[in-house]
Amino acid sequence: MRPSPRLASTCRPSSRRGFFLLLFLSLPGLARGQYLFRSCPALPQAELPHHPIPGRIVVEARHATVLKNGISHLFGQVTLTEGMRRIWVDQARYDRSVNVVTGQGHLRFAEPGFDLIGTHGSYNFKTRIGTFFDTRFEIPKRHGRGTASTIRTVGTGATHLRRLRYTTCPVGNTAWVLHAQDATLYPKDDLGVAHDVWIEFYGVPFFWTPYLTFPLSSQRKSGFLAPSIGDNSLNGLDLSIPYYWNIAPNMDLTLTPRFLSHRGVLTGLTFRYLTQTSQGQLEGHYLPHDRVTNSRRAQLSYVDNTALSRHLSLNANINYVSDPSYFQDFGSSLIEVAQPYQYRTVSLTYAEPDWNLTSLVQDIQTVDPTIPEADRPYASLPDILFDGRWLTSPTGLDFHLRGEFVRYQASGKLTGNRLDLEPRLSYEWGDSAASLTPRIGLSETHYLLSAPAVPGGPTTLNRIAPIASLNGELHFARSIDGGRMIETLVPRLFYLYIPYRNQNDIPVFDTTLPPFSVEELFSTNRFLGIDRLGDANQLTAAVSSSFLNSATGSELASFTLGEIYYFAQERVTLPGEAPLTQARSNYVTAGSLDVSNRWRAEAGAEWDPYLKQWDEGTLEFEYRPSGNRVVDLAYRYDRDFLNQAEISFVWPVAGGFSAVGSWDFSILDRATLETFAGIQYDTCCWIFRLIARRFVTPGATYGTLGQADSGIYFQLTFKGLGSLGRPLDSFLQNDVLGYQSNATY
Repeated sequence: MRPSPRLASTCRPSSRRGFFLLLFLSLPGLARGQYLFRSCPALPQAELPHHPIPGRIVVEARHATVLKNGISHLFGQVTLTEGMRRIWVDQARYDRSVNVVTGQGHLRFAEPGFDLIGTHGSYNFKTRIGTFFDTRFEIPKRHGRGTASTIRTVGTGATHLRRLRYTTCPVGNTAWVLHAQDATLYPKDDLGVAHDVWIEFYGVPFFWTPYLTFPLSSQRKSGFLAPSIGDNSLNGLDLSIPYYWNIAPNMDLTLTPRFLSHRGVLTGLTFRYLTQTSQGQLEGHYLPHDRVTNSRRAQLSYVDNTALSRHLSLNANINYVSDPSYFQDFGSSLIEVAQPYQYRTVSLTYAEPDWNLTSLVQDIQTVDPTIPEADRPYASLPDILFDGRWLTSPTGLDFHLRGEFVRYQASGKLTGNRLDLEPRLSYEWGDSAASLTPRIGLSETHYLLSAPAVPGGPTTLNRIAPIASLNGELHFARSIDGGRMIETLVPRLFYLYIPYRNQNDIPVFDTTLPPFSVEELFSTNRFLGIDRLGDANQLTAAVSSSFLNSATGSELASFTLGEIYYFAQERVTLPGEAPLTQARSNYVTAGSLDVSNRWRAEAGAEWDPYLKQWDEGTLEFEYRPSGNRVVDLAYRYDRDFLNQAEISFVWPVAGGFSAVGSWDFSILDRATLETFAGIQYDTCCWIFRLIARRFVTPGATYGTLGQADSGIYFQLTFKGLGSLGRPLDSFLQNDVLGYQSNATY
């Protein structure tokens, strides 16, 4: 699942602010977001003094009559200015003894961030108390404007409005309007209170509440958040109505009852906190009785990062689900559904500039039921890791020491302790044109097992082997295209030697064979993990080339090609795998191309020179002629395992309409894994999104497909106020690479 934005003392909750209630349902609070009005014309702002003088009132008029009692009658283009406040009016009566002005005829009052026009009114410059009638007002920074029959300011403490109409739509295009019989704004408390509130959309009323509170700025505010409404084949009607509680400036809680018509009420809770030394989030969901499965369903995740001191930190990442089908039933995308494991890790780290020591405990819950019991990961109770690197001057020697102790535990399986030490020493000769780096090291690993890994084998095992490597590079560069580009060429040779050690009696706790890639060309161990140390007498030959913009240094294109030559046959393998017998590895390549910030392509491939076939390949292509036009194509291939194509796009059609969609197709299974299509209509003050979606869950056995889930979702967002429906903008950002929303929260 996507992590929530980092909590700060001035941030808002991770979901958007909004509301949705039935008729006559009272709201204790309304939370509101901050939006980006890309296409709305800017509201005009009144010209205020550049160098204000607080407390001094400057009066200007074409004609004036000054009486002995300090009362002045002003006529024609009357202006009164005090500090950053100014009043324009046709005619006025000004009482200098109490600093009160009463005006009528085209009255205008302005201060920073607020501007109003009325028929008549009065204002006290000393007490900041004023009353204005038949007003039109504007809040330029929020693109907000509206009308009120009466606006009364009570110093800096409160502002009262009667018969309020408010919108963020531009003049002449009032798509939505919020009405309130009366409202009171409390700037010091960042609070607004309104009564008898209703909203109309293109003249059609659709929402009413007798009472409403809302924030006056982007500060967090307790209240109901945007509800989520949808429907899918697994859960039926899916309705969530979150409530946000702003507990403290550094602490908040979101309670989300989720009504699923087929299953029941899934209650969610998210608690976040931030202190000077720690930040964390606790999230949980609980369904006491699922009417479909006749069982209890639950999910929990907890993340915490705490700095105990300048060098010492404590981190926790704990996750739990009640059953393997939880994400299939309640997840919203393939990313959630495809999670095979839930990790539970607590670690303590002490860090110095040259070294760090980490102690952790980790348990892993296997969620994917298709993973065999024998292949499920071990718990590490504990895992102690030391890593240090020292550069010794002036000799230039680089000393690196890595050490790890792990106790592996698992129910019904072989358990044991493992201690691994790996010191390495290297030295680099050369300069920017050429370099040569020899490195020598030692891998020393010891095991103490609960039982022999092989019948009749020992329970105490030791493996010691030297590691030697030599890396050489040449760096060439030249200017091309009249000096506008620089081409680099880097040929590289990497020799690796590790003698063979028989490791058949060593158990495999955490070791796998990773996919062959450009990075694996220069790895000192072809296995990922410590339980196997691959024997090696091999030479890697590779070449890399890049094209750089000489003015900016940005990379326009890059390409790498390499292969490994084996001087001796590999003998160390994982259980059940055959050793590599060829004299050389597959060719592996990777590259990228970026043209004028519109076209970008990335590719990687693995070619078998003996069988004359592609073993693996990826190709990703992005076309972005502008920020809101994106087309992404991707193809991924792994022989006998994966053959998959993807396309996603967002493309404006006409008049504010955009088409959005994605299609993920498995050529190997001849089946669509996930697809959605929809429309988005975006104006400068509201957005509407409608999406139909279908995806397939994993099957009961490994590599098979399960049942399909489908649904239709919508979202209506009033910019500057809130939204109704499912938060589809975050869904699109996950599924359409490069998607940009016209509303930021």
